[in-house]
Amino acid sequence: EIVRTVDDLIYPPPAVCPLCGRQCPELQEEILCPRCQEAIPFIQPPVCLRCGRPLRLAAANPCHECAGRPLFYQSARAVGLYKDYFRQIILALKYFGRLELAEPLGGLLAARFEDEPELCRTQAIVPVPLHLHRLARRGFNQAELLARAMAKTVRRPVFSDTLERIKATKAQNQLTLEERRSNVAGAFVAANTGQIRGRRVLLVDDIMTTGFTVSECARVLLAAGATEVHVLTLAVGVVEEQWLAGFLPM
Repeated sequence: EIVRTVDDLIYPPPAVCPLCGRQCPELQEEILCPRCQEAIPFIQPPVCLRCGRPLRLAAANPCHECAGRPLFYQSARAVGLYKDYFRQIILALKYFGRLELAEPLGGLLAARFEDEPELCRTQAIVPVPLHLHRLARRGFNQAELLARAMAKTVRRPVFSDTLERIKATKAQNQLTLEERRSNVAGAFVAANTGQIRGRRVLLVDDIMTTGFTVSECARVLLAAGATEVHVLTLAVGVVEEQWLAGFLPM
């Protein structure tokens, strides 16, 4: 064992990508190996200033959806689009218990955080909570794991007991737009409000689709005394047929 430790110091083993597990000798400053970097559909500007979804160059900003919808969060940003390899990785954490993925994914959130001046001004992190029944079945809240992983880099306190989900909502991806809105209405309450009163708050979750869930969370946090609420997620859902062709000018 001692010989192996000395050998590792003299001839360190190649670095391993924390996402895919491949050896990557050139992995130094980057969080992920080049193959994972290329496989993730990172969001590039221009983006909607409210929801963070990518826009066509000629599109109005904020986008058509945000301009016509009451939203309680100040801004939302995401690392990438919810598709392909990135979707598989997020689902592996969420539904298949690949808890080791929380650290590298939290690193991606931290990097996105540091790219956004508005997010950097937030003073506390609040993960979107699960209902107690779902938490008991799953055994963990992926939003909290991601929030705590990113907090190691961005140095903000994480308050996982500020929001409570009191309504066992249905999965949003099974519902229509209007059903999604009513599904999360009244689903959250605030507790330990002194943690966020007078502070700018960052809400963290894994995926944002319509934004109704995080908007309802933001409404509750603002009512509890937060001065602003911003949102950061790993992924944002964009259905190109609707978003690019239907909502935005060509």
